[in-house]
Amino acid sequence: MREDFVVFFEIDDSPLEIKSDCLCSSKHRFVIRNGIPRFTPDISYSENFALLREKHAELQLDSRNGTTDRYDTILDRTQWPIEFFKGKTVLECGCGAGPDTEILLLLGCKVVSVSTSY
Repeated sequence: MREDFVVFFEIDDSPLEIKSDCLCSSKHRFVIRNGIPRFTPDISYSENFALLREKHAELQLDSRNGTTDRYDTILDRTQWPIEFFKGKTVLECGCGAGPDTEILLLLGCKVVSVSTSY
């Protein structure tokens, strides 16, 4: 964490300072890992998504749940015409079980989808 950013942090009207690998006030201490202060407990974010993918993966897929939710969402968020997608190469990071990948392929994209856990 850059020391000049510390001035932007305060808790209970108390300023924070960097001490070793922590962001500290008189009452609080937050671990800094990889330059990022951690304000929430260490839980495995990736484990939660792994559980979701294992138990409910098919519920996310339009082809399995009988809806057009993902399809509609992609078109609504991008505001691109359907023909825009044809032949485009898309890198999808954090694809999870692949519900957006499914739709991008349906729209004619070439898709490289990756998901990581750590």
